[in-house]
Amino acid sequence: GYAYSNIKVDGIYRYGIFNGMLGMNDANGLINVKGLFSTKANHPKFNLTASIKNFNPYALKITDKLGNAIFDVNISANFNGNNINNLKGTLDIENFSMQKGDVEYKMDAMHIIAGCIGKEHFINMNSDFAKMNIQGQYDYATLAQSITNFVGSKLPTLPGLPKTNNKHNNNFKIDATITRSDWLNKLFNIPIELNEPFSLVGEMNDRKRTLNISGEAHKFSYKGNNYQDGMLSISTPNDTLKCSAKIKKVMGNGHKFDLTLNANAINNLLATSIGWTNNLKHLYAGSINTQTQFFRNKKGESAAHVSFHPSQIIINDTAWNVEPSAIVYSKSRLIIDHFAIERGKQHLIASGIASPNQHDSIFVDLKDINVDYILNLVNFHSVEFGGQATGSAYISSAFSNPSANATLTVNNFTFEEGRMGTLFANVNWNKKNKQIDIDAKADDGPLAQTLIKGNVSPARNTIDLGINARGTNVEFMKTFCGSFMNNID
Repeated sequence: GYAYSNIKVDGIYRYGIFNGMLGMNDANGLINVKGLFSTKANHPKFNLTASIKNFNPYALKITDKLGNAIFDVNISANFNGNNINNLKGTLDIENFSMQKGDVEYKMDAMHIIAGCIGKEHFINMNSDFAKMNIQGQYDYATLAQSITNFVGSKLPTLPGLPKTNNKHNNNFKIDATITRSDWLNKLFNIPIELNEPFSLVGEMNDRKRTLNISGEAHKFSYKGNNYQDGMLSISTPNDTLKCSAKIKKVMGNGHKFDLTLNANAINNLLATSIGWTNNLKHLYAGSINTQTQFFRNKKGESAAHVSFHPSQIIINDTAWNVEPSAIVYSKSRLIIDHFAIERGKQHLIASGIASPNQHDSIFVDLKDINVDYILNLVNFHSVEFGGQATGSAYISSAFSNPSANATLTVNNFTFEEGRMGTLFANVNWNKKNKQIDIDAKADDGPLAQTLIKGNVSPARNTIDLGINARGTNVEFMKTFCGSFMNNID
C-alpha cells in the first residue's frame, strides 16, 4: 500500500551475493548502501557501508512497532553470521538518532567485534552508553531457559515455573558496565535513570550446573523514586541456589529506607529472610523469616507450604513478635493458619481461606492496634487519625470479587490530634468506587457525640467525611487554624 520513490540499483548479483550500490531517495527515507552482502540462510555475509537519513518505518509501512519515529544512522559492517551466536567480524554504528514527537535520542558511536578463540566465541561491545564482553559457548535464545533450569533443579514444583529442559550447553562469562540509561527511556519506555554506572559480572555453566552473578547499581531512580547502593548476588555453592539483595530507597525527606533479602533454595525448600529499617528516630525495622516447602497437591497442581519462623519487627520504637504460623498456597487458594503479630495483650491475628468462592473468607482479629500503624501501611496521610483499634474484619472472595467489612472500637480516638473519645465504627470496602465507607460515632461522654459518615480512598489519597458535631471537642481545629489562631479550646 505504499509507493516507494527514486530507487537506484547498480551492481552485480551472482550466486546469491550482491556487490554494488543500492539507493532510495524517498520522502520517508534517504538510504544509500555500498558494498557486498549475501543473505543466504547458512552463510550470510556483509561487507558494506550504509547511510540512512529521515527513515520512517511506520510511514513506509514496514512496521508499526516503533510508532511514528524517524531515524538517522551511519553503518559500517564487515562480518558474517546470521545471529548473535555465530557472528564474526566487526560492526560500527555512528551518528544514530531517533526523533519521535518531542522525544529525541542520540548515540555517537557503537563498536562491536566478534570472533572465536579456539572453541570459544566472544563479543566485545563499546559504546556511548555501555561496555560489554561475553566469552564462551552460548545460545542467546536459550539463556532464559538455562535460568529456568537452574531454578527448576532446586525448586522443581515452584508454582508458575516454566518447564525445564536440560538440553542446552551454555558455558560463558559476561562483564558489562552501563553508564547511561537514556536509551532505555527513549527507545524502550523503561522509566529508569542511572546517576552512576551499573555493573554486572557473571558466569554460567549448564553442564556443571553452576551460576555466579553479581550486579551493583549505586545510584538510580525508577518511576521517579530514588534508590542507592543496590546490590544483587546469585550463586550456586554446594549445589544450593543462593540469592542476596539489598537496596536503599531515598524518601522525600532525604532519609533512607533499607531493604534486604537473603534466600537459599535446595531440594524443593526455599528459606528466605526479608529485613527493613527506616533509619529514623522513630524506628520502623525488623525481619521476617520463612521456610517454604513446594509440592504437588491431590489435583496435581503446584502448591507451597510457608512456615513463618519466630521473628521480630519494630514499629515506632516498639518491638512486636511474629509468632510461628503457616500459610498454604495453591492455584487461586490461600489458607492462613493463625498468622499472628503480638505485643503483650496487643495483637493482630489472621486466619481463614482466600479464594474466588464467596463462602471463603479471612478473619482478622485486632486488639489495641495503633491506627497510625495501619495508615502508614497503606501510605494514607491526607489527614491524621489516632487511637487503639479493637475489633474484627472479614475479607470474602479475595481472589475474584472481594468484599470486606470491619466492626471496630477505637479507644482514645483522635482526629488531627484532637481528642474525640471512643469511636465505634462500621467499615466496609466499596468495590464500585474503590473506597472505604465509614459509618461511625465518637462518644466522649453524654454531652459530646460526633457522628461521622463518608469515605476514605487510599487509591485516590482523598477523604470525604460528613461530621455532625454535638458538643464535639474542637482541638482538631488547631491543625487547620493554628497559624492564625491561639488557644483553640
